[in-house]
Amino acid sequence: MHEGMQIAWEIEEVLRKDQGRTELDNVRAQLITSFGVSQVKKAVSGQGRKTRAQAAVKRKWKAVHSAANAYRRARAALIALGTSTDDIEFRPLTREDLKPFKMYGTDEELQAARSNLGESRKKVSWL
Repeated sequence: MHEGMQIAWEIEEVLRKDQGRTELDNVRAQLITSFGVSQVKKAVSGQGRKTRAQAAVKRKWKAVHSAANAYRRARAALIALGTSTDDIEFRPLTREDLKPFKMYGTDEELQAARSNLGESRKKVSWL
């Protein structure tokens, strides 16, 4: 490979890895905030407020899927550049991974929430 092409390849790889990390962070942020939006929807009353809350939920899910698709494009570019499909940092992002989740401060809080909600058998997303 020509030296100029090698340098261009290395730059492209660095940029795509940064893009992939950024988009993963964006997916996580959108999923965390989607939980909050869904809780607001449950708390409001009245037809107008429920309709606006439902529209907010739809907008949030569009943002989640947009961020997920951007990550998938960055991952595909990395694979085209030679990154292994088994790379631990850039795993495949499936539909099942896109679940809203709460942030817990401690492991004890997480375990308590799981036991109270019957979530102990649910598969945890790699996100």
